[in-house]
Amino acid sequence: MATQVLHTKVLLPPARAVGVTRPRLLAQLDAGLAAGRRLSLVAAPAGYGKTTLAADWVRQTARPAVWLTLDERDNDLAQLARSLHLAVARLGPEPGGNLQAVLAAPTLPPLEELVAALLQDLEDARQEVASDTILLTLDDCHKLTEPTVHAWLALLVEHLPPGRHLLLLSRADPPLPLPRLRARNELTEVRAQELRFTTDEAITFFAEVMHLALAPELVAALEARTEGWIASLQLAALSLQGRSLAQAEAFVRNFSGSHHFVFDYLAEEVLGQQDAGLRAFLEQTALLERFHAPLCRAVTGRDDSQALLQRLERANLFLIPLDDERVWYRYHHLFADYLRSSISPDERVRHLGAAARWCADAGLLVEAVQYAQASGDQDLFAAVVERILQQAAAWSGGELAMLVRWIDALPGQVLSSHPRLCLDASRALFLSGRLTLATRLLDQAEGHLHAAPPHAGREALLAIAAVYRAASAAVQGEVQRAIQMVTEARARLPATETLAHARAADTLGLAYGLAGDLALCERWYDEASRLGQAAGVSYLAINARCEVAVAQLGQGRLTQARESCQEALGLAGGAPLPPTGLALIILGEIAYEQGDLIAAEEQLREGLTRAERGGLVDDLRAAELLRARLCRARGDTAGAAAAIERANALLPVHEAPRLARLAGARRAWAQLALGNVAAAGRWASDDMAWRRQEPVETSQDGELLVLGRVVLARGDPAQATDVLHRLATQALAGGRIRTGIAALILLALARQTARDPAGAEAALGHALQLAAPEGFVRLFLDEGAALAPLLPRTRAAAPQLVERLLAALAPELARITLPNADALSEQELRVLRLMVAGHSNQEIAAALVISVGTAKWHVHNILQKLGVGNRPKAIARARELGLV
Repeated sequence: MATQVLHTKVLLPPARAVGVTRPRLLAQLDAGLAAGRRLSLVAAPAGYGKTTLAADWVRQTARPAVWLTLDERDNDLAQLARSLHLAVARLGPEPGGNLQAVLAAPTLPPLEELVAALLQDLEDARQEVASDTILLTLDDCHKLTEPTVHAWLALLVEHLPPGRHLLLLSRADPPLPLPRLRARNELTEVRAQELRFTTDEAITFFAEVMHLALAPELVAALEARTEGWIASLQLAALSLQGRSLAQAEAFVRNFSGSHHFVFDYLAEEVLGQQDAGLRAFLEQTALLERFHAPLCRAVTGRDDSQALLQRLERANLFLIPLDDERVWYRYHHLFADYLRSSISPDERVRHLGAAARWCADAGLLVEAVQYAQASGDQDLFAAVVERILQQAAAWSGGELAMLVRWIDALPGQVLSSHPRLCLDASRALFLSGRLTLATRLLDQAEGHLHAAPPHAGREALLAIAAVYRAASAAVQGEVQRAIQMVTEARARLPATETLAHARAADTLGLAYGLAGDLALCERWYDEASRLGQAAGVSYLAINARCEVAVAQLGQGRLTQARESCQEALGLAGGAPLPPTGLALIILGEIAYEQGDLIAAEEQLREGLTRAERGGLVDDLRAAELLRARLCRARGDTAGAAAAIERANALLPVHEAPRLARLAGARRAWAQLALGNVAAAGRWASDDMAWRRQEPVETSQDGELLVLGRVVLARGDPAQATDVLHRLATQALAGGRIRTGIAALILLALARQTARDPAGAEAALGHALQLAAPEGFVRLFLDEGAALAPLLPRTRAAAPQLVERLLAALAPELARITLPNADALSEQELRVLRLMVAGHSNQEIAAALVISVGTAKWHVHNILQKLGVGNRPKAIARARELGLV
């Protein structure tokens, strides 16, 4: 069964209902917009028609509009940003990029940056349709209660520029500087006094909407008694249906009281005219946020639910259709509130429990959990989450962030008393990078299972637990132990446990990949994808197929990696499921390797959007690493460093020392890109000391490439040659072709620096031969012009590739040509080599037996001749020119 996850955020104005048009109020709002006012506020108690008026106005303005109906969840600033991003993104394929970038960060930026991102997205949307103004409507603003969100809203109003208009709908005044906005003529206000029906509007309403032929004087009296409150007029009209003229006159004559009293009185009158069966149906279904006949049948036990819904709609009994087919409905909020007030706690638990169980069966996972949680019965809540986590549909869409939110909402003592829930929850937490808590829940699950009397399925659950524990061991770097644990667990798993077998194969793929055996990694991920598909878990099938592509990419097989990514996208049936984000990110990486930076950025943008929706931290980390390379290729070294920090923030470095070392290597790469050789050098010294002390089970390709690069930058080509030669030899022997190419390129640069031209040409020629068949380009171009002197001498290895590289490097070579004809003297070259090695002016003077002043003078001349302003740039330029 396909996943049916319902997101109930309202991102569009409600459909036009049959009602009374309010031209005077529409004109009032139009006048404010024409006057250039930045804010319109429609504030009145419930039932005054605020949303209907705003929806009518948004439609008639014919301007682009963003509509967001707020709820309590939007008191979380991150959730509010996500809601706004979804609302803006409805305007087309382009808008929403700035908020998307904000949401990609591991933590939310300051409020000012959130506001700026939203305003820029609105401006982008406005320009895309060439409109003078774009409208942003926030409905139900009274549901925003957090001071931080209030501060955000105040900043938004304060910084609204021309061309962007904010419309707020609220039952109470928002905490904004309204007097100041009035004084500046920047505020249009529509209040309850203006929203109330006039007598003429009430007459039209009774005659044309409710089809009641009442004398004008009766309508006027009723309008006066209700003070034009639209909801109470509707209730009065329902109560008057079927009455004689004399009865209607008596009803109006005896009608009196405050709004609260009027509402209670009329609701009793409406319900009092219904039979007991219909009244019971209304009360039993009042707790449902939305419903249709099958759900009503599950809650009420009535087989005639469809007929009752049709009867309610014909009677105009506060039933609001949610779709054009009139399948799903909800009650008017005021009417639902009234009905719910008479429901006892036991009935509440019973009705919400029935709704939760039906929604879980139907695949409406979000609603199932919401109803269970709203019941207040924590055991029911845990039971529903436990039941859902055993369904393939819960995992299929890759909505990990949602699953983790449910788990976090469960009290610890309740969670620990459900061993199967602990087991499945540990998997969700592991996949989201929370290794410590995942292990704790796994311990609790295994403890319960070992202590329980033998029962059917216990051994299978223990085997599943072993698979999950093996995955954690692999991430910690204990790959051989992980492989042994999974191999033993697979032998204990029943053949019917398809999903468990899929996860076991996935864990073997992970372990072999970390060990550097990409052939076995590819084989097991391929098996995991096949089994995941058989189990009906699209997320696992798609993700494993993406990991197949990663293994193929590492083996230098770009064409096959691209095909695997397309297969992964095909497994989603064309739906933009969160796990397909990784397929797009890998396609972006392939495009990058082949030199198509524009395609790489496009794939990254869409892939990131999808991965964010599911909260898939591994995929988000892959996106940031690709972004870092793109930034570096564009010359934005600061952007590259920022992307590396975002990627590192998504690593659970405090829970796995191996990941901390990986994060350190990435940071050293960024420091080197920024010209901070000293900082990168400190990491290299620590890394080499660690390697002398610790045995390593996992592949260290990434860290060793950075180590070789840093050692070379520190001016030690001999040591760099040693590191890179061993890495290239091991990588190529193990089939890790991409690492081998990268290591050979750096090895060529190291040998060139060591005055070994033959060795440099041999290494680069070998790299070119390996790269040419699949079109690897960026591994060479990322080294800049430093390769230029070697490329012509290695043309025979791959003529077409060399010509392409030289053509791509031509603009950079022209840009970095020495600004004058003066070549560096032999003494200046000696000074330059000492500068590259990190020596100070005093150390240079001592080494060359010259005065410090003379050393300074040589450094000054070198900077001038290289056309740079400081030492780091001089070192980088010297490398580009092949001077060192």
